[in-house]
Amino acid sequence: MKKLYLLIFTLIFMLPISVSAAEPVVVSVSATASGSTINYSGTTEDGMTAVMCKLYNSSNKELLKLSSPVDNKTFTGSFTNVENGTYTVKCAKYEGGHIEEALVTVGDSTIVVDPTTPAAANTTSDQTSTDKTNPQTYDAGIKGSIILLIISTIGIIGSIIYLKNKKTSK
Repeated sequence: MKKLYLLIFTLIFMLPISVSAAEPVVVSVSATASGSTINYSGTTEDGMTAVMCKLYNSSNKELLKLSSPVDNKTFTGSFTNVENGTYTVKCAKYEGGHIEEALVTVGDSTIVVDPTTPAAANTTSDQTSTDKTNPQTYDAGIKGSIILLIISTIGIIGSIIYLKNKKTSK
């Protein structure tokens, strides 16, 4: 009977368990142009420490990228020495995830673009996906599974040693 309990106990600890919490995301991004500088700012959910913002031209080619620290759920930054034209500023959590974007035009006058206006659709042949999220990598789940496997193995070995010592002492 004890062997049956040991087997059940072992199987319970060997089952994979994955736990994940919702990751914070960028809530909004807005951008303004002044001369040859594009200034961007935005807000995030609580818990985010840094964002990565990228500047794309009208043909959706990535030109520049900057990281910005998050302070009290807000971030700011600027792209300098930008030529006249229409650009998209895309910002997401530094590690990737949901992307928010703002469209801005650099020219003779300052233009403020409403952040709720969607940017131009992807038109280049090398970027066919319009999905605004990066795939989840499940790195945290793998680490947790490895830790659980190590703890289970130690528990199994400990149980076997305990039962052998108890059996030999009788």
